[in-house]
Amino acid sequence: MADIPTPNSTFKVVAREGDEWWGIQVRELDWVFSQARRLHDVEEAARDAIAAYFDVPASEVGSIVIDEVIAAGTSFSPNGIQPVAS
Repeated sequence: MADIPTPNSTFKVVAREGDEWWGIQVRELDWVFSQARRLHDVEEAARDAIAAYFDVPASEVGSIVIDEVIAAGTSFSPNGIQPVAS
């Protein structure tokens, strides 16, 4: 398990656009995922997910940086992000 966050901690997240939701993955925590209805809600949803993972108040999580935004129609591949074939 990673160290418990402090208000000085920084977490990088990936936001991936879906049909109606944004999927969120925390880079530093392999098993922490969340979702948000809108891109501007990603930071709060990620903070809440990290707080739940560590069982601490959300105010203790620190900074959330949306490190990467993946638009709908792209997917992950071993060599990076590639367009989804139609």
